[in-house]
Amino acid sequence: MFKLITNVNPDEMSIVLCEYVKHTSPKIACAAVQYLIIIVENVKDHTHICNLLGTIFNHSDCAIRQEGYKLTAELYKIKGNAIKQYLIYLKPIQLKELEEMFVKDEVVEINVNYENINCEKWNIRLEALKDLHKLLQTNKEYTHDLLMPSIIERLNDPNNQVFLLTCDILQLLPNLNNSKIYNLLIDKLKDKKVQITDKIKETLIKLNLNTIQNVYWKSKSPEIKYHLIDLCIKLEFKTNIKKIINRFNER
Repeated sequence: MFKLITNVNPDEMSIVLCEYVKHTSPKIACAAVQYLIIIVENVKDHTHICNLLGTIFNHSDCAIRQEGYKLTAELYKIKGNAIKQYLIYLKPIQLKELEEMFVKDEVVEINVNYENINCEKWNIRLEALKDLHKLLQTNKEYTHDLLMPSIIERLNDPNNQVFLLTCDILQLLPNLNNSKIYNLLIDKLKDKKVQITDKIKETLIKLNLNTIQNVYWKSKSPEIKYHLIDLCIKLEFKTNIKKIINRFNER
């Protein structure tokens, strides 16, 4: 079941799981909530999940209610106080326990010196990116549009630590669909360092890359071709794998 979830669109899977939460079997309903916890951070629209919280917390099965606390905690990390509008029908004791959980996850004010992201000194760039990374970890709805030019520039950073941290930051940005970022990352797959290429592939998978432009299959770099094949296998790009087979058959 877990392997299936990792290979299916999170939004589509969440809709199916929400239906299973209403199942008459407590074991199936509980498992559905547990899997929602796993995929919730990758779901774009959480409305249907939030609307189920009342059902989960009012369930007669204790195990399901306990999983409901974990699911709500994850939703709070994503939506902040906006999640509270879905909790108005909970019992006072349940609300109290949730508030205590929310306090532990309260966003700590983090000051980011954005100008330092483009500083000439690599260690100052790195520190600024560390602060940005902390900020994005605690505030997943942070508006990042104005930061994109600086982030994209860091993908060409000569310092490996800065580059790796930039990849980690990209993985925290929701609903990111930027072809320039994809192209820069794929082009850097020719790097000889395993740590770099592994991080790039991890980032592309996290960003839900859904296609690879044909121009990269024509690359003269054997490293890029090798890593693209590996990436296709990991992402299960059946159409791209078919292209690879056809190319070899043409020879």
